[in-house]
Amino acid sequence: GNILRTRLLQKFFPDSAFIILTRHPVAQLYGVKKWVANIPNWVILTNWVVAHQVVKHDTKFLKRVHFMSYESLINNHDDELIKLSRFIGLDLKKSATQLRPHVNQSYFEKWRDFRRNNLISKLYAIFIESLFGPLIKRWGYSFSEVLRTR
Repeated sequence: GNILRTRLLQKFFPDSAFIILTRHPVAQLYGVKKWVANIPNWVILTNWVVAHQVVKHDTKFLKRVHFMSYESLINNHDDELIKLSRFIGLDLKKSATQLRPHVNQSYFEKWRDFRRNNLISKLYAIFIESLFGPLIKRWGYSFSEVLRTR
């Protein structure tokens, strides 16, 4: 929710800094479905796209904002945490934190299963991929990475 409130939060906290953590929309989709299973996939993906468009627009009004993707944090966590620590004014050299690198893969497998479920699911998935593909590409994400098996 706060991704849509950055300008308001900055108004109330003028010295604030914002860390915007993005995540692949398919992983986000299934994360949301854990809590509210009855919302259609296209609604959750629309929410992801609109929220990211709003925050991107609002960055021109924010004094301090740092974008980081969940995937880059997982894959290059020391580098990303060093960049983040510099952004917030710390001097972190290396993290002792161990991260689980393949969490998104279970969500991607759910999408592949959904796509294989039956003809209607497959057509619905293809429709969603064609509709949302160009919109998520602006953030460096694609459905092709979801469809690749490891």
